[in-house]
Amino acid sequence: SCPTNFDKHTEASDLKEQIMSQLSPEQRRLVELIDEGFSVPEISEILGISEDAVERRRSRIREMMRRIRDKLTGPEGEGHS
Repeated sequence: SCPTNFDKHTEASDLKEQIMSQLSPEQRRLVELIDEGFSVPEISEILGISEDAVERRRSRIREMMRRIRDKLTGPEGEGHS
């Protein structure tokens, strides 16, 4: 049976919870601000760090999320059978 959108959504939210649990409180705050739609300059001001620091942290978190996701689900698009 094909997974429903609900299953995919549940899977994605479980994955996000696992990822968030591995982030520091500061990293989680950054992810929350990004999710809430704040821009880099706004996040920079809210967190009191430079825009460059926001960009660096964001890309580090994205890389971490990709590694965690790959560990949990296997790399996407690599045709494992």
